Amino acid sequence: MVLIVVVPLVVMTLIGLSFPEGTVLDYIAPALLATMAHQGKVEAGYEL
Repeated sequence: MVLIVVVPLVVMTLIGLSFPEGTVLDYIAPALLATMAHQGKVEAGYEL
């Protein structure tokens, strides 16, 4: 259960550090968060 919270935070942090220009993150962050939220629901066994 902890992995569902920790892994997305680590991934988003690493992605954020890899892009020095913040405007790029304005475009990709919402899509990444939506993808991770969907994957978390799939791993938890929720039917969509």
